[in-house]
Amino acid sequence: MRPTHIAALATAVSLMVAGAAAAAPDEPGRSGQQDGQAADPDRKGADNGRRQVLSNLIGHDRHAGRVLWYDLSANVENLDTPEKVATMVGKTADAGFDTIVLDVGNYTGFVAYESEIAPHISESATYAGRTYPAGYDLLEEVLEAAEDRGVQVHANLNVFAQGATSAGEGPAFDNPEWQSVFYEGRRMAAAGTASYPITGTNLERGTDQLVLYTSDEHDVSPANRWGAEAAVVDGVVIELRDRAEDDSPPMPVPENGVVLSGHGAAREWLVANAVEGASIDLSQTDTRLVPAADHQAQFATFVNPLRDDVRAYAQSLITEIVERYDVDGVVLDRTRYASQYADFSPESRAAFEERIGAPVAEWPEDIFEIVFTDTGQEIERGPLFQDWLEFRASVITDFVDDTSALVREIDPDVTYSTYAGAWYPLYWHEGVNWGSRNYQPDLDWAGPGYGATGYAESLDFFMAGTYFEDVTRDEAVDSGRPEDWYSVEGSAEIAMEATDLATFVYGSLFVLQYEDDEDRFRRAMEMAMERTHGLMVFDLVYLEMYDWWHIVAEVLDRPGASPHTNPGFLELVRR
Repeated sequence: MRPTHIAALATAVSLMVAGAAAAAPDEPGRSGQQDGQAADPDRKGADNGRRQVLSNLIGHDRHAGRVLWYDLSANVENLDTPEKVATMVGKTADAGFDTIVLDVGNYTGFVAYESEIAPHISESATYAGRTYPAGYDLLEEVLEAAEDRGVQVHANLNVFAQGATSAGEGPAFDNPEWQSVFYEGRRMAAAGTASYPITGTNLERGTDQLVLYTSDEHDVSPANRWGAEAAVVDGVVIELRDRAEDDSPPMPVPENGVVLSGHGAAREWLVANAVEGASIDLSQTDTRLVPAADHQAQFATFVNPLRDDVRAYAQSLITEIVERYDVDGVVLDRTRYASQYADFSPESRAAFEERIGAPVAEWPEDIFEIVFTDTGQEIERGPLFQDWLEFRASVITDFVDDTSALVREIDPDVTYSTYAGAWYPLYWHEGVNWGSRNYQPDLDWAGPGYGATGYAESLDFFMAGTYFEDVTRDEAVDSGRPEDWYSVEGSAEIAMEATDLATFVYGSLFVLQYEDDEDRFRRAMEMAMERTHGLMVFDLVYLEMYDWWHIVAEVLDRPGASPHTNPGFLELVRR
């Protein structure tokens, strides 16, 4: 055993001893042991030892995560030459970070390293004129600069987002059979026999989309001028503005009505059919199953996580990176379903029916039914709703577990982690259970088998997105948030509860949410480090844009290192 490993294990053991007196020797409901089964004493001892160490490391002064994320597309101007990379890595190290998560494959499916599998980001039409040079190996450049500064580099890949919907490009379009199938509810705007689908209510308007804006959310239309807008009261158009033609101001939203805002083809429909005095029927609805390319509500084109060819493709990229580059870790992002409305493909239906041992009589209504309201749409749960959530979570966990084994087989020194939002009570929308398989949530959507679908045990560490503007639970209440956990403090505590000391958890912050408020950003960092095992900051681009490096340096001005850099801690987590 190397001296560094011996020292690391000694640190881990000292933390175990320090917590032994306080640690409960046997916690009811936690062991996962069935009645009548004999416990494995070695395994139980290892589990208790891990829990003692991880409990003692919460809010630890020295052993705390200090991770900075480098987004691929947002940082083009910061990372598109070796000289710029060296500068950014230097600032990262000087601020006190010891780990970089480098985004090398984003939601478009294009990558920024020399791949024999995926297309290079310089070929993407989405980023034409604002991307990296052809052949530029961002991963290699960051690895070289980081080695000089003693900083770890973990390569991040978007897993199940594999295309840009607006540009119609990426692996999801090269392989259209991969695309997720969405259960989509549509409200129609009808003028006589002419109709146009409404993309959604109070959404950002996109290409060729018709969006409905209501007075409870907006005083005037928030859409840009490149479209037409109609104010509708009691089913009658009271005013039409073709803003793309005459640069008129945004349409006010009537208190007792709505605004229809259209771009492109939707603009043409409004100009032709929504003249002043025309009758517009907004009561017509329909539902349909459509491939991701036709589901315009998503900017990223998601693929079906169940498919073997999709999984093989994702794992081939991970294998390529681990085998060809001297990375310290790999990170999985968007390892999830696009939303609660996916995936309703024939493949998913067949696999679900096999899991429950019976055909689904009404598909997809036995899962849930889309119900339209005055301000949008809701879902009405069907008899198979909880079974469906367990099925989707098991699909994701199966992939995460399998990929964990793959990485450790190729190179056990490479760490393995994921990012996901910390809003566990709502994360069934994404079909992911990132909690411990020993944690059974007490939530109305969670069936009795949901807890067993957790994947935290397969991770070396987990980055929990505590992406909330309010820092404390009390601030969330004062701000009128739906729950007090809509805060850094509350969501961090939920993440710790759900992962149940199965792995390291780093509270993760979205710096943009603290724009113009240095003190709140500082308090958010301190809260994340106090309530979890450390900190991940998203993103480099904002620290550079706001010149907030000094704030990070003040918070991280302490000796120590991220727990995942300690071989002894990792060995405990992996037992």
